[in-house]
Amino acid sequence: MMWKVDLKPAYSLLRINLEPGESVTSEAGAFVSGFGDFEIKTETKGVFKALARALAGGESIFLNTFIARGPAELWFAPSLPGDIEYIEISRDLIVQDTSYLASHGNVNISIAWRGFKGLLAEAS
Repeated sequence: MMWKVDLKPAYSLLRINLEPGESVTSEAGAFVSGFGDFEIKTETKGVFKALARALAGGESIFLNTFIARGPAELWFAPSLPGDIEYIEISRDLIVQDTSYLASHGNVNISIAWRGFKGLLAEAS
């Protein structure tokens, strides 16, 4: 998998090149365009977790997984203007709600209670 962020810093666009068998998961609505041979699977990753993400964290109930059957290029963009950064997850990571764009590998997405200031998404 190779990736590149274009149009930094305000209206960033994430380009991901996948080889056959590689996959990436994204927030519903983040997909902009795609080229090549790939399939899309839409999942909730657990109904109760999905409902909690949607009701408490402002996230979508659904996540899309893009699986390359042949070489593929996928473009993703955040719903709000801003920059995109790659963060390697080696422990639990708490991010602001609506900040999740995409991930690869084994990432568990849930919510965390962060007091009355708001609920934040949690990835581990």
